[in-house]
Amino acid sequence: MTRSITRENESRQKAKYIIGDIAAAMLSWVVYYLFKIFVLEISPFSFGTKFFVSLSLYIAGWSFLHYLSGYYNSTFIKSRLNELVTTFATTLLGCLVLFFITVSNDEIEYNEINVSITTLFLLQFLLTYIIRLCQTQRIAHMIHDREIGFNTLIIGTGRHARQTAQMLNNLPLSSGYYIIGFISYGDDKAEGLQAPVITLDKDNTLGKIAKENDVKNVIIATEHQDNDLMTLLISELNDTYINIMISPADYGKFFAAPYHTNVLYSYPLVSILRSPMPDWQENVKNVADRVASFIALVLLMPFFLVVAIMIKAGSKGPVIYKQERLGLHAKPFTIYKFRSMYCDDNPDHSHTLAKNNDPRITKVGRLLRKYRIDELPQLFNVLIGQMSIVGPRPEQPYFASKLVLMSPDYALRYQVKPGLTSWGMVKYGYAENEEKMLERAKIEHIYLQNRSLAVDIKIILYTIRTIVTGKGV
Repeated sequence: MTRSITRENESRQKAKYIIGDIAAAMLSWVVYYLFKIFVLEISPFSFGTKFFVSLSLYIAGWSFLHYLSGYYNSTFIKSRLNELVTTFATTLLGCLVLFFITVSNDEIEYNEINVSITTLFLLQFLLTYIIRLCQTQRIAHMIHDREIGFNTLIIGTGRHARQTAQMLNNLPLSSGYYIIGFISYGDDKAEGLQAPVITLDKDNTLGKIAKENDVKNVIIATEHQDNDLMTLLISELNDTYINIMISPADYGKFFAAPYHTNVLYSYPLVSILRSPMPDWQENVKNVADRVASFIALVLLMPFFLVVAIMIKAGSKGPVIYKQERLGLHAKPFTIYKFRSMYCDDNPDHSHTLAKNNDPRITKVGRLLRKYRIDELPQLFNVLIGQMSIVGPRPEQPYFASKLVLMSPDYALRYQVKPGLTSWGMVKYGYAENEEKMLERAKIEHIYLQNRSLAVDIKIILYTIRTIVTGKGV
């Protein structure tokens, strides 16, 4: 009997990996410390305050590096080759940092530094990798033997859905897909299915079913191409962490872009929501967002005070304008901007987009918008984790719902945090109407397919040029 892998199981396994890494770091430091004392004879024997302080800093440093490497982003599905490479690269980077710190100590000879750092590298790498490998091997065997698996729904009830289920269930080594049901869609006939058939209605939506059953994967296996199905999937599941999968043969029915898969021996499935950004870049980006936004907020405080005085002197109303927008997984949040318009209580204007020479924009506001200064308070949104420095621009729920109907793949943006600036913002600037918003969204969809730190840096540089040249109107 297969047991379902729940989010609680994933959190528990992540904790086990973290504890294992801490134990490896602690043990490697103790052995390294004794090696320096009794073999190299370059340190006096002492388990005093200095030892425990250095041990704490050592563990904290490795924990931070392991987080940045992205190793903890996925707990149950791991490539053992990637695990080896990630552990080796992280250990090498950490030991290089320690090497340069140690080189600055004139009391230790260069040869002794080489020997000690090499020893530390071997200890840290071997202990960390062995502990990780033991856990990963155990999990892999449990998945392959069908002891555990991820709850999976198949969209479709026809021949294609049945064959997909049979292929997955008959694999000699399971890939972790535990099929708990088939979603009836279209006019597919249910024949020979070995799991319950679920019919969708207004009270039994796909999103509700997925959440109640802790579904991890949804596989598209309908008999015919149906763009309405893609609209349903993206709109229903945009606020979840569910993988939407499709076979390579069916991928071309829905998408023109090339797909990526590295499955060699299992049944190949393509994730249509797969992020092109590696896990380590995702984590570096997250840390960089928090650090950069904090530094920017501190440095810009005097400038913010000047802007606030200008806004108050120019027109009546608050300095900061707040508005609801949709963020990661379509969750609403409050965005902050410097007020650039006159206060207006007319409800008809609440969903009216600003245009060039819009009479609602104040003189100070026109200057702020020209240089994009009005967007800077969103650094606070970045600091608290609601936004990123680079990402698709967030829209109001009113416009977002209309844009999803106009272009279903608009909802793909909800898989990442919205941004202070974006590729679409650099190219199109502020949108004056829904058509221009859709054009900007298409550019941002290209960004989603090509996300990387290098692309983010380019967008930031172009944004700086836009600010400096004053072309942000």
